[in-house]
Amino acid sequence: MVLNDFLALARTELITTALERLNVVENSTYTVADFNAVRVLKSTHSIKVQFANTILYIPENESFYSDIEITLPANEVHKFGIEGDGTVQNKGLYRPKASDAAPIGFVLQHLNIDPLNNRYRNFYDAKLCIFEKGATYEIREKTKTPEKGGGYRIMVMDKSTGETLSKLEGSYARTKGPTPLGQQEVFEEIIDNSTAVDRLIASGRSNIIALALQQINKAQKKPITVTDFHFVRVMANHIKIEVQFGFNLRFSTTENSYYKDIKVTLPDNFVSGARDYDNDFTTNSNLNQEDSEKLQFVLEALKFDTTYMSKGFQPGIITISEQDDYFTFSDETRFPELGGGFSSQDIEKETGKVGAMLQGHYERDPHLGFKREIDLKHNDMKMVPIPEHEKFREITD
Repeated sequence: MVLNDFLALARTELITTALERLNVVENSTYTVADFNAVRVLKSTHSIKVQFANTILYIPENESFYSDIEITLPANEVHKFGIEGDGTVQNKGLYRPKASDAAPIGFVLQHLNIDPLNNRYRNFYDAKLCIFEKGATYEIREKTKTPEKGGGYRIMVMDKSTGETLSKLEGSYARTKGPTPLGQQEVFEEIIDNSTAVDRLIASGRSNIIALALQQINKAQKKPITVTDFHFVRVMANHIKIEVQFGFNLRFSTTENSYYKDIKVTLPDNFVSGARDYDNDFTTNSNLNQEDSEKLQFVLEALKFDTTYMSKGFQPGIITISEQDDYFTFSDETRFPELGGGFSSQDIEKETGKVGAMLQGHYERDPHLGFKREIDLKHNDMKMVPIPEHEKFREITD
């Protein structure tokens, strides 16, 4: 195939073709599930398909590449983004393991980062690395393109408590002046999935959900069904469809975390969610007896109407978390960027006494409806209105 043959392919077909060729060149078995970000770029001379993991857990004395790229039609492969201990042999490309889920989930929880709806899920240029360092985690959060500006954050977190022991923050200065076009090949991103998305939308909500479940259950030992969740929500624009299998309640004890959402992006077939030690995607909604009694204790103390959890998608979400001597019960909007309220109460473990309610309000994001865009000509970043084809709407039939 020559370049024009590749340019005639849809984005999803390019990704599939790139993986097939990548596996031949590398003698590997990579699948889309091995990555949580992909980008397809084209120029007048070539196409680059880049695969990355933007959240990495690096055990002590190990080292990995975070990204891999194949150039078409030349089939040239490059690995980059080395993370880890530079004194040990690199183990090759990072591929998420089931055992990585617990430390990653622990860190995200204590940083108040939603594992499904965060900028690492959809923003290829950002990366979060979690390094095991004895009794602590060293967390490095940074842009992958410091020449475009952006920030970085380095933290040390206690592995047992989640307490932040130290923090260093800063920002990168953008490289001044535009890059002369003659000095490098100029690429633009291929994002058009409109034909495939339109076909999926036309097939109906039920079919979309069935296809999403197929992607989740491809390699599952324990199949997941719609009934495992409180709700299923289907959102679409002209580029992609996102199917969220979710819960209206999040519950965490000092030992466990329950009610895990799973999100599937179509037609790229990306699945994002927690995994168990069999490497299965998991909702972790089956509480053990001790934790079930703890949850019931909190709900009874608050006289909480549990039918809330089975009423389908709710605009608010309940979070219950266990502390040393009490439980915290929080009720807040799912979409703080739209404005809305939140409340929080503590329940004493010993007596069941409910503390005073703390209430507050989120201000509506002034940049709602806008996105950051890089101006290559002036090497600058600006806020521009989100175009109509990128705006999401809910699919209800």
